This record gives sequence, structure tokens and C-alpha cells, in this order.
Amino acid sequence: MSLIKTSLITSLLLLFIACGRESTNTSVPIQPTPDIEATVVARIEAEKKLQSAIDAKVSEALAKMITPTPISPTPTPIPPTPIPIPPTPIPIPPTPIPPTPTPFPPTPISPTPTPIPPTPIPPTPTPTPTPIPTPTSIPTPTPDPVQVVSKSSVDAVVQIETDKGLGSGFIIRNDGLIITNYHVIKNSSFINVILKDGTVLTGQKLAIDAYIDLALIKINEKFLPYLKLGDSNSLSLGQKILIIGYPLGYKGPSSVTEGIISAFRNNGNELQTDAAAQPGNSGGPLLNLNGEVIGILTSKDQDAPQGMNYGIASKQAKPKIDRWIIDYDSGALTIAVPTPVWFNNMTAKDFYKKGREYLDSKDYDKAVEYLTYSTDKDPNYLFSYLDRAYIYSYKKLEYSKATDDLTKALSLDEKNLYSDWIYSVRAYNYSKQGFHTKAINDYTNSINLKPSEKIRYYNRGLSYRQLSQWKSAINDFTKAIKIYPNFFKAFRWRAMTYFDTNEYSKAIEDFDKAIDLNPNTSTALEMSQIYYFRGYSFEKLGQNSKAL
Repeated sequence: MSLIKTSLITSLLLLFIACGRESTNTSVPIQPTPDIEATVVARIEAEKKLQSAIDAKVSEALAKMITPTPISPTPTPIPPTPIPIPPTPIPIPPTPIPPTPTPFPPTPISPTPTPIPPTPIPPTPTPTPTPIPTPTSIPTPTPDPVQVVSKSSVDAVVQIETDKGLGSGFIIRNDGLIITNYHVIKNSSFINVILKDGTVLTGQKLAIDAYIDLALIKINEKFLPYLKLGDSNSLSLGQKILIIGYPLGYKGPSSVTEGIISAFRNNGNELQTDAAAQPGNSGGPLLNLNGEVIGILTSKDQDAPQGMNYGIASKQAKPKIDRWIIDYDSGALTIAVPTPVWFNNMTAKDFYKKGREYLDSKDYDKAVEYLTYSTDKDPNYLFSYLDRAYIYSYKKLEYSKATDDLTKALSLDEKNLYSDWIYSVRAYNYSKQGFHTKAINDYTNSINLKPSEKIRYYNRGLSYRQLSQWKSAINDFTKAIKIYPNFFKAFRWRAMTYFDTNEYSKAIEDFDKAIDLNPNTSTALEMSQIYYFRGYSFEKLGQNSKAL
């Protein structure tokens, strides 16, 4: 509404000014003025009077046309537009002044209202929540599997006490069936089983297997902790294992040692480990980290540093143990040893002869069983050790057992009737186990007792080669060839030794000799190696045409 009123007032004012301008536009002669300053002052005074008259007429017109309404003062003052006033007939000095042209009045422009900025409202501060610290979760430590297995298994491991000595064993069923080594209880007149808490119970021998070196005994107790048999086929080299037992016959709690699987012997039927073991551990379990029995400790290499211990693999023991349990449950379990009546009537020699019969018929398991009965009957019966060592060495390939038997036999052969053979075969078993320095010593003792055996020089030469003692190896192969000039293998390995020492011409001569001898027993692999290295020797000598 105020905007409309303002526009109307402005229009009337302009109309009125236009009318006044027409009424006063009368031509008046102007006299020249001699004084310009006085003329300007008079002109200004006249314009002031005219402006006052105009203002009075505008106010009077507005008063008649518009009902007085209080108008709020415009916040922004608008300066008055200067309006040129036509000359008034006032006496002016004679100097003529040309009239100033009146410009056309500008179209009134409605003032754009100045927006009034809103009163700023200070923002209400949003309270920042005090952060609640997230509690740091303390990770639950992962239990060490060694500790877990040890804690859960020690209760099932027992100590075996007999009149012959002490050993270890483990419970395989909660009704008191226990496995241990046969050698732990053999020839014993009583068996005591000592549980973890010190309870002593009488053990009854149910079954034995002298060949595998296992025994099954029973105690009259129920609800016992027990261990399960695992699968040794699932093991890998370097895998962690535990041994639990009673070393050195110590009383009290059993001991736990940790190690790895160092090797698989005898077609996987025997496990080698570096876990510490001592006499008294025999018959105790070898456990994987699932707490399963994957072996039964049998022996330790007395000549080797700590870390050469052996156990029966579960793949060999489990079928026998399972059979015993079935027989026990059915009431048909038979003792693996002869009945006491005829057993007591047989001598060590009788058992030996029976063992020889099985050996000649190539029933090596039965042969070992009866030869073991013989040594049980008479621990000093030399021939039983010799024949059993032969089976272990060349038929069963159980080199550590062979070494034990040969060492015992050597101590019994006081007149050196068989010592040259014993030294030679024990040296062979040492070399198969990688103990080449021991093998060389035994071959030397054997040669000293019987220097005419070509095979002993040859075998010692092979051990020298393993130790990179090339000159000694060549000397031994040469001695073997002197004893037997057509010794194919001696020529072959002397040629290889010449090749290793860059004596290519000598190597070619020996390769040629080996090719000429080429026995029917040589294999295709042996001959292919001979031709390959012969050709390589020609190439080393720059004789490429012969190498092809």
C-alpha cells in the first residue's frame, strides 16, 4: 500500500511541475548585466523562493487528495532529484544568458526495497558426546599344542617294573589293557604297573610279539584314561612329535620331550626322531600333536649323539594290537610264546635250530621269533645273534637292530672266530645309517683280520668316497681289483672317482674296462651312467667327436 501511495504522489508532483513550467515560460527581455556575481546570487535567491512555493503547493495538493496516514519513515533516505527551474522574470543585468535546456524528467524507478538481513541467531552448540573408550579386548592366548597334548596324555602313560628292569607303557583301553615293548618284560618273573598317582598294580602278560618287539599286558582296573592309535602314514619329515615316559627309572611323574620325525626307516615301519630319550623310555608312546600314538619307542643308538632314537611305527604295530584286542574280547587270545611246559624243556640251541629252519624256508618273521626265544633262554648264545643280525641286515633292512645284535655278538666272540665277518657286516650297517667314519673303522678291523676279502676293500672305498677322501677311495678300489681283476663294480667306481678328481683319461680307461666286463647282473641304469660319464670325460678332454 505504501508503495502505491508513493507512486501516486510522485506522478502528481511531476504533473504539477509541468503545469507551472508552461505558465511561467513567458519571454522576458533580458538586460545585460555588468556584474556576473551579483546576477548569480540573485538567480539563486529566486530559485530558492520558487522551490519554497512549489513545496507549499505540493503539500496543499497532497492534503486535499490524500487522507493523512502516518507513514513510517523510509529507512533509506532518497536524495531529491534536482529539477531545473525556468528563468523567472526578475530584473537581471543586461548580459544575455542563453536559456538552459530543461531535460526530460527521468522515468521514476520504484526503489528496490533493501532486504533487511535477519537477525543472526547464534547456533545452539551441539554437545559433542564424550567418546566412550572401547574396551580393548585382551586376546585369549592360543594354547600351545605341546602343552595341551602333554597335559591330556600323561595320565595314560605308566611305568613298567620287573625283576629285569624298568620301562614305560601306555593304556590303550579304559579297562586296563596296556602296550609296552616285549624286551621290557621278557624273562621277567613279575610285572608291576605304576600309575601316574603312584598306585602299583600287578600286570598280567597276555601276548607278545618278539619280532615287532611288542607286548600286551592287563591290570585289573577300570575307568582309566587311555590313548588312541594314530596313523604313522600321515606323518611327514620334520613334523613335531612328543615322547612321554619314565627315563632312567625315575619315580614320580613321567617326562615329556619334544622333537621331530628325522627319518622313516625300514619301509616306514620304524621312525627315527631327535626327541630326547633314555633307557626307561622303552615302551612309551610317540605322539603327534593330536595326542594320537603314532609310534612306540624301542631303542636308542648308543654310539650316536643324543637325537638318534627309534620307535615302531603305528602302521606296523596297529594291526597286531587290533588283533590282540579282538582276541581278548572274544576270549580267544593266545599267548605269543610257547606254553611254559615245552618252553622250559627247550634249550637255547633248540630254539636256534628251529629258527634256522624258518630262515632256510625264508620265513623271516618266524625265524626272528625263534631266534629271539633262543637269546631269551640264553642271552649269551652267539649263533642266534649272528643269524638274527643277518636277517635284520639283508632281509628286513632294520639296520639299527642289526647293529645292536652285531655289537652283542662281537662281545661274545672272545676267540675272534667270527669277528672279521661281524666287523664287516656291522660296517655295512653303519654305512647304511650314514655313519661312514664308523664304517671305515670296522672295515679296517675286518681287513686286518682277513685281508684277502675284495668286497671289504671295495666297501671301504665307497665310504671314503662319501667322505670325499678320493685318494683313499682309489687305493681301496685298486686293491680290490688286484684281488679280483674282473671286479666290474670296482672299475666303475674307480672310474667315477677319477672323474671327480678331473683325471679324465684314467676315468675313460676304467669306463672302457667296465663296459667290456658288463656282467649280467649290471642294470640298465648302471650302464647308462657309465656311457654318460665316459662321453662327458671325452668332452672335458676336447674330444667332442668321441663324446658323441
